[in-house]
Amino acid sequence: MHFPGMAIQELAWDDIIEIGITVMAAIVFFVALQAYLRTRTTRVLLFAAGFGAYFLKGVAAAFEVLWFAENDLLNGTELLFEAAALLLFVTAIFRG
Repeated sequence: MHFPGMAIQELAWDDIIEIGITVMAAIVFFVALQAYLRTRTTRVLLFAAGFGAYFLKGVAAAFEVLWFAENDLLNGTELLFEAAALLLFVTAIFRG
């Protein structure tokens, strides 16, 4: 199956960093999820969900970088996941 867009060997340095950040977000998400399963507190759940949203933002960015260059739907999806992550982080911080 061939997708339009950039081939992997044509990745720019910032694209590689974006993919690396996505991998790190996945690691932090799974660590936070384990922390939630141990503590069962809402604050930890909100942080885990925030990192999950940030991971999904990175997945959308990776799809755009690897296969669908300058895709408006993926750009919008990235923005929504980024906004959701920030909202979840802020909610977790201000939760008493």
